[in-house]
Amino acid sequence: MDSTGHADGTADGYLIYWDNPTVQYSACPPPAGWSISGRYVWQSYNYLLVTGSATAYMPLVANALTYVANFSGVGTYAVFDSSLSPTFGVSASGSSFTVLCGGVSTPLGSPPAAMYIELRPLNGLGDIIIRDQYGAILARYGCRYTAAPQYVGFRSGFLRVYNVTALGVI
Repeated sequence: MDSTGHADGTADGYLIYWDNPTVQYSACPPPAGWSISGRYVWQSYNYLLVTGSATAYMPLVANALTYVANFSGVGTYAVFDSSLSPTFGVSASGSSFTVLCGGVSTPLGSPPAAMYIELRPLNGLGDIIIRDQYGAILARYGCRYTAAPQYVGFRSGFLRVYNVTALGVI
């Protein structure tokens, strides 16, 4: 008998055999128009998954005035310059947000019931708006920038992106 009181080395009569276990999953490339830098960006059933140090981004849309995103997790949602450095945006960690403005970061706190983050690149002023599910403004921050905005996207630790909508004049 062993220390568990069983002659066969099992506890409470359970014995588990692993015989060539395999894990299969389905992951698709990012949606059309999106590019990635790094590894570990997948499109799943109802979200885009951005993990590790990867960046998923798309060019700014002509005549778009604002970019509204719904996402969860840990990472950055930002407007990027041509070298994929954040011009302005937010870093999220669960429900806590930090504003990014060039190389400066400012804690914004945890607005209750935050659902959407809106980024507006407006001729040298980056407007960052956090809204609830009804569109009410929970927090707002203005950021002066000098680098020319080229892309909008996500840089991550682990983010699930549910949607990004570009709104503006057509």
